[in-house]
Amino acid sequence: MKHLIAFIGFVLTAQGVIALATYLLTGEARSFLLKRIEVLHGHEVFAGIVLVVLGVAVMAASDAVGRGRGEGH
Repeated sequence: MKHLIAFIGFVLTAQGVIALATYLLTGEARSFLLKRIEVLHGHEVFAGIVLVVLGVAVMAASDAVGRGRGEGH
């Protein structure tokens, strides 16, 4: 379970970083998730930042889940 949550956090973080990097390079922030969610069109930079923060928080939560079940380092 811990690894699944960490993987989800990694994917969210990666999508946010990709969106911000493409914005810096091309002027248009796009990633797989942002292309698919039409509500976020026009707010891609903000959504990219939120994805990075959310991904880091989910990865931190996966560590807490592991420690709570005795799987910690």
